[in-house]
Amino acid sequence: MGTMRYYVKLPLLFGWSFFCWGVWLSAYLATGCSDTRSRAPRRVVIRLWGAGMLRILGARVRREGTPPTPPYFIVSNHLSYVDVFFLARELGCVFIARANMQNWPVLGRIARTSQQIFIDRKQARDSVRVMGLIADVLAKGDGVHAFPESTCSRGAEVCAFKPALFQVAAEKGFPIHCAAISYATPAGYPAAADCIAWWRSEPLGDHLKRLLPLPHFDAIIRYAEAPLSGEDRKHLAKTAHDQVAVLFTPLKQGVLEELDAPKERAPK
Repeated sequence: MGTMRYYVKLPLLFGWSFFCWGVWLSAYLATGCSDTRSRAPRRVVIRLWGAGMLRILGARVRREGTPPTPPYFIVSNHLSYVDVFFLARELGCVFIARANMQNWPVLGRIARTSQQIFIDRKQARDSVRVMGLIADVLAKGDGVHAFPESTCSRGAEVCAFKPALFQVAAEKGFPIHCAAISYATPAGYPAAADCIAWWRSEPLGDHLKRLLPLPHFDAIIRYAEAPLSGEDRKHLAKTAHDQVAVLFTPLKQGVLEELDAPKERAPK
């Protein structure tokens, strides 16, 4: 059954993504390619896409707390590309994504054409450009999400938050909303740290071979009750980290170890 699920789900994921991309492009053209007028339909399409992706995967969503309403700046822990589907469904937000995602097949093209923000974490100066983009998105009434861990973890704990992207909140006075994401697999199947969290240095295709055979899994998001504010980015990053860590339920750990030879974690 696991093999059958893999071969059924994989084309459905790509097919649904292509369909939503087509819907988005049609909506964008219908607004006269207006960045302002296309923002509302973009949010709708992103939420629709995320909901469909989770449904195909068999995710059973559980929400605790209340998601923010735009405009907002929200941060969370990072476990997997599944987080993006989850947050898209929940928020329809603009994501701050790593630059190499632009080169991914299907998902990269969708991200490039749906007004997402890309950051080159290898270039320290790029954070200045990104902060300007974040401020612009918030000023236009949208919500922005960031993964300040800057990498996926295995879900044993929340890694330290890097403070760079908190600078715009400190300078402009934007409140920081926090959320924690967690997953659980059904009894008798591999642990969530092995088949949902994407912390190993492996291509996406290898990870999908463990994720897609799952019949279903639980996806849990917890929102903090109140946003944070402050004028010091390092203090904001530490406070946000501590808040997310309190909300976070660690993943059940499995048997996989880190790979000896790191590879570029992108589709091949």
